[in-house]
Amino acid sequence: MRPDIVVASLVGVDKALYRLGNGGGYYDRTLAALEPRPRAIGVGFVGCLMPAIFPMPWDVQMDTVLLSDRSCFER
Repeated sequence: MRPDIVVASLVGVDKALYRLGNGGGYYDRTLAALEPRPRAIGVGFVGCLMPAIFPMPWDVQMDTVLLSDRSCFER
């Protein structure tokens, strides 16, 4: 079975919804391999919002980001 939604923790995130995780690339590889791609929701503290992550070509954007101050960003 394929998940409909994936929830990923955020170490950092930019306004383009690219996430900075713990450095293993597990979420990016998993999301890229699933077809159709599930909805990706990133969850983190407001302090993780960064001006830019400078994503690499293999980085996958989140569809939605929810932060601790209740702000929500969607692409």
